[in-house]
Amino acid sequence: QNNFCIIIGRVKCKKCWQEFEMLLDLEEKVSKLREFVKREREALRDRASRAWLNPELPKCSQSNVYNMSLLSVM
Repeated sequence: QNNFCIIIGRVKCKKCWQEFEMLLDLEEKVSKLREFVKREREALRDRASRAWLNPELPKCSQSNVYNMSLLSVM
């Protein structure tokens, strides 16, 4: 309805503590979510999947470290 396609926010890497801007493409993320739910439907009956309990986090663009926890900066 409002045609939001991209979310932009400031984040901080827990390793290097540098702040940077991150963009998320909502259409891409929703598409991946639909595929995941369709594929894992039976396993999701009673509890969250391991992928949701331990999500793969994005790469820090400053330190080039994968799967670093990122803190959102308000």
